[in-house]
Amino acid sequence: MRPTFSVSFGGIFVEGRFEKDIFKDSFKFRLFINNGSCGVQPHWHKEIEIIYITQGGVNVGISRKIFHLNKGDIL
Repeated sequence: MRPTFSVSFGGIFVEGRFEKDIFKDSFKFRLFINNGSCGVQPHWHKEIEIIYITQGGVNVGISRKIFHLNKGDIL
C-alpha cells in the first residue's frame, strides 16, 4: 500500500505511518519527553524505541496488542 501523505516533524520525515531518516548525524540516539499533553499517532520505523514511564500510566499499542504501562515500567 502506498503512503497517503508525506510530512516532516522536527526533522523526522514521515511517509504514511513510516518514520524515516530519524538519525541524520553520527550520534544514533534521540530523546523525546512527553508529559502527557499530546498523543503519539500510530507509526513504525526500523529503529529501536524504548518507552519508560516516570509517572501515571499509558496504553501502548504494538502489533495490534495493547500493553498498559505504569510508573517504573519500561518497554
